[in-house]
Amino acid sequence: MTVLAIFILFALSAVVAIILVIMNMGKHDEASQIQRRQLSKQLENPETRCTRCQQQDSFILGELGPGIELKFYFLIFRLKNRKWKYIPFFPGLNIYPNAICCLNCGMVLCPSDPKAVKDYFRRFARPARPDEETGEFEKSGTCRNCGESKAAPGSLKVKSPHNRRLSLIFGLYFSPGHLKERMTFPTGVETAGAILACSDCGTIFLEVDPFKLVAFIKAKCEPDYAASVLKEAPPPPPK
Repeated sequence: MTVLAIFILFALSAVVAIILVIMNMGKHDEASQIQRRQLSKQLENPETRCTRCQQQDSFILGELGPGIELKFYFLIFRLKNRKWKYIPFFPGLNIYPNAICCLNCGMVLCPSDPKAVKDYFRRFARPARPDEETGEFEKSGTCRNCGESKAAPGSLKVKSPHNRRLSLIFGLYFSPGHLKERMTFPTGVETAGAILACSDCGTIFLEVDPFKLVAFIKAKCEPDYAASVLKEAPPPPPK
């Protein structure tokens, strides 16, 4: 009886844990969809301008991810210069994968909660140290969204209920969606350069090669979508 009771308790606890995970996934997915709708509404304004290249109406909506189709996932941002750097389970900042990208210069902006980012920086950012040779302190980067000099480098990793190390295997990609085929791999263009987060507005920004992104949209995305974002005439219907 004792063994049976332990087995029943273990089974019940496993069922409760699965239910809680599913409920939590539903909440995250709903919040991610709300954020995506807000970004989509922002891009409907034709006067939206890229702060890096000053190009108008050049942003497209997409997602940052491991370059494969996943039902649900989010990103973990970790500061490069942080306290307790070598602790393997160092806490990170949960970021939804929704992002916008400029087709002209390749700048990618991934919004997040400014309050959560400020709290994360306050708790875990390591104080600046002077350079050993010059004696000068390392300067913070300039945010490409708000213009404040409060951007710090870090990393983005994919967190998924299926596999928590997807970004280590596949890298990090910007995926515009609207693919012709479901089994496309990779689903976008791999990101390049530094990943920076602004402690003032909460924006995480990085970049992709704009020429590779345009080529990917032409080759892998639906013709109507490609024509709409690239401002080209749609191809004639097949005969």
